[in-house]
Amino acid sequence: MQKILLFIWLLAGGTALNAQTKFEGEIKNGTDSSILAGATVRWVEKNITKITDSSGQFRFENIPVGKQAFEITYAGFEAYKT
Repeated sequence: MQKILLFIWLLAGGTALNAQTKFEGEIKNGTDSSILAGATVRWVEKNITKITDSSGQFRFENIPVGKQAFEITYAGFEAYKT
């Protein structure tokens, strides 16, 4: 099984009372760093999924501040959990 490599950018925004963040990143092959377009990224708690674009990128908005679990899957690769 090949491994997934996750590059993430966490962008903080919002106010102290109602802080929300954006969670975005790029999914690549952990072996050769090739882009994985069409990978599934799932926000576990809300069961919301995004599919990576042709550049391997994804984006979630309005993520509450704090620990969140995400799962990334792609055919032929081990699932990656954060």
